[in-house]
Amino acid sequence: DLYMALAERAVAAERGIWAPAHASGAGDATDGAPEGQKAAAAPIRLHCGLLNPTADNDVGEWVSVMLDEPYDTRGYYLFDMGSGAIFRLPAGVQPAGELIIPNPGQGVWNNSGDVVYLMRGGEVMDSWAYEGHEARSGEIVCRD
Repeated sequence: DLYMALAERAVAAERGIWAPAHASGAGDATDGAPEGQKAAAAPIRLHCGLLNPTADNDVGEWVSVMLDEPYDTRGYYLFDMGSGAIFRLPAGVQPAGELIIPNPGQGVWNNSGDVVYLMRGGEVMDSWAYEGHEARSGEIVCRD
């Protein structure tokens, strides 16, 4: 009951994950922009990954996001469609720079190629499709 009451207050106040897209960095690239102009992209994007670790069953893989400025990552997570695996980003304001999100279990991203999704709620905020030649064993791969 307490949780539901607090969630209803947050929705009414448009706070946290219920904040408008222009306040949270969510939404498409035209939110809040004048007709024909694009708004600035969210200051969070997929960055690098160790997608093919040398350990058995790909234990130790990770993906990072780059934060262009301090940013509240509450409600953000990485998603793998094939396995349905979800890896939540830490809640709260994170400092600018690279934020590594580890996969503590068996690998989920295919070495032969896959797509990593950065999600907020049910919305895709960024995606990164890579091919197998990029996921070399034990090598960190970064987007262009």
